[in-house]
Amino acid sequence: MEETPSRRLSRHVRAPWFETLLDVFQTAPDAPTDPVYRFKDPWPGDASRGEILISNEADLFAALGPEPRDRELAKDDARRTRAHSFVWLRDLRSLGGDAARQTARRALTTWLETDHRGDRIAWRIDVVGQRLVAWMGAYDFFAASAGPSFRSNFMEQTAVQTAWLKKRIGQVSPGSGRFAAITGLAAGAVAVGAGDKYFPIIDSIFAAACRDDIGSDGWVINASPIDQLDTLMRLLDLRAAANAISWQFRTNIFEVISAVSGPVSVLRAGNGGLAVFSGGEGDPQAVDLALAASGWRGRALLDLPNAGYSRALAGRSSVILSARNGALEFSHGSDRILVSVGSTSDAPAPRYQSDRSSVFSAPIATSSRFLDFNPIERVTEEGASLLTASYRQARPEITWKRRVFLAADGFDIRGEDSMETRSKTEGLVPFHLHPSADAIQIDETSALIRTSSGQGWRLRADHPIQLSPEPYRGLPGAPAAGLRIEFSIYPGQTRRWAIRKEPTS
Repeated sequence: MEETPSRRLSRHVRAPWFETLLDVFQTAPDAPTDPVYRFKDPWPGDASRGEILISNEADLFAALGPEPRDRELAKDDARRTRAHSFVWLRDLRSLGGDAARQTARRALTTWLETDHRGDRIAWRIDVVGQRLVAWMGAYDFFAASAGPSFRSNFMEQTAVQTAWLKKRIGQVSPGSGRFAAITGLAAGAVAVGAGDKYFPIIDSIFAAACRDDIGSDGWVINASPIDQLDTLMRLLDLRAAANAISWQFRTNIFEVISAVSGPVSVLRAGNGGLAVFSGGEGDPQAVDLALAASGWRGRALLDLPNAGYSRALAGRSSVILSARNGALEFSHGSDRILVSVGSTSDAPAPRYQSDRSSVFSAPIATSSRFLDFNPIERVTEEGASLLTASYRQARPEITWKRRVFLAADGFDIRGEDSMETRSKTEGLVPFHLHPSADAIQIDETSALIRTSSGQGWRLRADHPIQLSPEPYRGLPGAPAAGLRIEFSIYPGQTRRWAIRKEPTS
């Protein structure tokens, strides 16, 4: 059948490039000269990261540009996402002073002057939501004292992006990004005085997100621990925006906040931050503030079946195990000892590149991809815990089993890893140390780990180990040097290892 002009127009209207073209030529919505509602960001920043931003403005501005020609920067989604979300504004605000304020203004001016509508990161729906929250939350810091031209342009862009987000809010992917987009739309709406117009849409999308994206244990679909914390923070921001216009959601937002709070408390490490896994460790102060603001008073669970995490507690020791890939994180008191490498760095690539593809303290064959997993099995007796995780990788297909035992005093952790496959693929069992911990190899099969508190832990394996330096990406804007202890494993083998606290002299 010959395509009619109306069908051709309909096909073009659905194309992303056509929507972008319409956005460019649409009439800018009316915007107030200042926010109608001063949306406050209550979350702490890091002054040291603010100093890094000021001293490395060129790095920040490079990441803020449209699709970069630099190949390493172009593929570094973590760095570009953080830059375009403007969440780093709270680091400059925490630092304070004219230098920080001027860096913020120059960065925003650079973004407005160089941005290309349609950039895959800058105009990703969840990133636009994060940006609106960050802009409104830091307005009093960097924009309120600026000249009228800057403020007028800033508020016009806020109105434009709020209208853009309203058109696409239904297209956002499930998970923590959807809550970021919802909160961004709410922050922009109340700032430009369009709350009554936008909140019916927000209410509807919010109800769908709560129904579809939050599991029975309060875990947000596809979230890492840091994403779970971010969702909790966004929900608290959303509640504040709704309160500004006295909006009552059909879904009880207080119950949603309480449900999402529970897993955050489960995945805390001994220093108050979060287990890293596939994200970052977060700020202990932000975790404290979020849990306090949520009003959560429940008892932290040991198992999160939807999330796929279980933890064992003994004395001052905490072990958290992932069912999805056998990843292990271990802390004792305020000492973080075993972690994952993390993925939230926003530093230039050469500062964090690693020669290995394994980012978890978990047995893995780096040429394979994860396929499926079973729920973690738990056995407890007289204060001791045994956790068992089993999962599969594909291409080639490998079945892994990891057993982790935590003694009742918390001073003895023992592990057993097995690999079953028909291929001849070599596996690897890595243990990533937190940058605050150091280690020296004692002999062929053991290493002594020294934590930030000065406590010693000895790792022993039944196979020769290797100690190697590696970067750590668990803190945004602060790449650090870490260490990795690892040993190989082959098909049909079982490797045993132990980590024991050294006696104090």
